[in-house]
Amino acid sequence: STQSTWGVLKENRVSIMEDPFIKHYIDPLLQNLRIQVLLETCKPYTRIRIPYISKELNVSSSEVEGLVVGLILDNRLVGFIDQVNQQLNLGDRDKQQTRHQALQKWTAQISAMNTSLSSRISSTYT
Repeated sequence: STQSTWGVLKENRVSIMEDPFIKHYIDPLLQNLRIQVLLETCKPYTRIRIPYISKELNVSSSEVEGLVVGLILDNRLVGFIDQVNQQLNLGDRDKQQTRHQALQKWTAQISAMNTSLSSRISSTYT
C-alpha cells in the first residue's frame, strides 16, 4: 500500500539517498507517492483544507497546490482551489455555480413575494 511504502521511505531515508542509482529516481517516485496519498486523502471529502493535505504529505502548501493543479489539468481530480480560504473544493464547479444561481433566484422570488404581500397588507389596513 502507499502508506506502507511511504513509511519505508521515511524510515530508511539516509540509506536510500546514499545509493546513486536510487537517488536519481527518488524524486519521481516521491512525486508519484505524494499524488497517490493526496488522491486517497481527498477521496471522502467535498472540501478539504490545503494545510491539512500539506501536513499529511509533509510538504509545503505551495507544493500541494502545484500537485493539485497538475491533477486537475490531467483530469485526475475534479475540483478547484479556493486560494483565499486555502481550500480544495472537489466536484464540478459548474454544478456548484448552478446551485448557487438557483438559490439566488429563489431568494429574489421570495423577496418579491414579501414585498408584494407587505404592500397588500399595508393597503388593506390604511
